[in-house]
Amino acid sequence: VRDGVPTVIRGAGRVSVADWDLDRLVASLGDEQVTALLYDQAQDSAQQLFTTQVSFRDFVSLADDPASVADQLPSNTSAFYLLLTTRFLREGLQDPSLIARDPNGGLVAAGGQVASLLTAAGAGFTEPGPRGLVREAWTSLRLSSTYQYPTHIDCFENMLLQLHGTKTVHLIPPDAVDDIAPDPNAKHWPSAPPERLAAAKRRRRTVLLEPGDQLFIPLFWFHSVEAQDWSITANRYYIVADSAVAGKEG
Repeated sequence: VRDGVPTVIRGAGRVSVADWDLDRLVASLGDEQVTALLYDQAQDSAQQLFTTQVSFRDFVSLADDPASVADQLPSNTSAFYLLLTTRFLREGLQDPSLIARDPNGGLVAAGGQVASLLTAAGAGFTEPGPRGLVREAWTSLRLSSTYQYPTHIDCFENMLLQLHGTKTVHLIPPDAVDDIAPDPNAKHWPSAPPERLAAAKRRRRTVLLEPGDQLFIPLFWFHSVEAQDWSITANRYYIVADSAVAGKEG
């Protein structure tokens, strides 16, 4: 993988489709309690997050029927998802999102059954080439159905692995929105006027990911994602020495 260039690696992940079958997951994990997240898709903003504790079985049922939770938001266009992540275990690598604490941090630390999915997801990655790679920052796992996640940039280099279903990723080059100066120590959302963002999106590159596909997203590349069906995706974040974050890994 070349630093600074988005790269799709088809079929690179070590993914067993059967392991990520939803019926199988519900049968083995259904009664475990998790904290699900809800956000408003209509405003193209994931900053306004709501959380609710449900069983894994109920999470899958609710995510399959977005209308059943839509009345919790003014716009009635909600996204309901489960996020598991190891980022709270990484000293000095706090992701500066608006979630002050990882909602399932205790679950991951305790090593519950649902948390084992994160371990399984991490084992599926084929690592990027060694050139410039310093270390992994953290791994996250997202499960959801029929959703859109707004245009944003991440804090570190990002390798995405599709485990179940399909996901569409739209990538915008860093120079397409020239009035934003990203800071690698903060997560940024586009602040340009709508017409500027619309112009930038005309330069976007679109990728459809299927199970086993990996996508490398370089630092400073704005991107958005969407899924039309059930999607399970793992993200692994890296610090790359010859990228824009060189010397800032603490």
